[in-house]
Amino acid sequence: MAKPRIALNPKHSERLCWGVREVVRSYSFRELKGTFYIRHRIELQRFKNMQRKSFDRDAARRRVILDAARDGILKFGYAKSSLEDIAKQAAVSRPLIYRKFKSKEEIFGAVLEDLFETQYRAAEHALAKPGSRREKLVSVYEALLLDPWRELIVDAPMGTEFYGACRRVTPDIYERRRKIQLKYTQAVLGTKEVSEVFMLAVDGLTQDLPATKVLRGRLEVLIDRFVRD
Repeated sequence: MAKPRIALNPKHSERLCWGVREVVRSYSFRELKGTFYIRHRIELQRFKNMQRKSFDRDAARRRVILDAARDGILKFGYAKSSLEDIAKQAAVSRPLIYRKFKSKEEIFGAVLEDLFETQYRAAEHALAKPGSRREKLVSVYEALLLDPWRELIVDAPMGTEFYGACRRVTPDIYERRRKIQLKYTQAVLGTKEVSEVFMLAVDGLTQDLPATKVLRGRLEVLIDRFVRD
């Protein structure tokens, strides 16, 4: 049954319109504009806050997933680390992981990129600091090699497989890292040819997976052969 429509008395309607006009007239155009502007700014800030909270939540979930994947791969190896294992370690559902990453390969690539970006920032900071060429080269390879060596190679059960998977599963990321490493090395040594020889020599220092202290000593001997000042 339809509700009966209430007819509005024309006199009441006229009084209502007059009242609205009087309220509007009581404010200047500048005051009305300011009121609307303030309301707009409040709503805009509220929307930005909601976006920021959503971004922070997504970033936190991404961090949890990457940390879980990194720990699992270093402990069990890339081949034996499944998406189910990563989800369990991160305490999230597998569908949530699929909303963030398309595959295990993509997760592994994100883990490597996150790890390498930290090393790049440390290397750039080392290059920006005042010091001799020898001091700069030592500091750069502290960031790129020595600092992650203990955690990712010496102390991790599957550390060597971790870097092996980097070359095998994500060759583009590996090649990009080599180019960036060459750029930082060349910033100290000057020429591309000398920098490439130095990098090959550094690769040779790590073949027998030495302890961090031994690797540091080898690296310093090598640097002394390339840089005197």
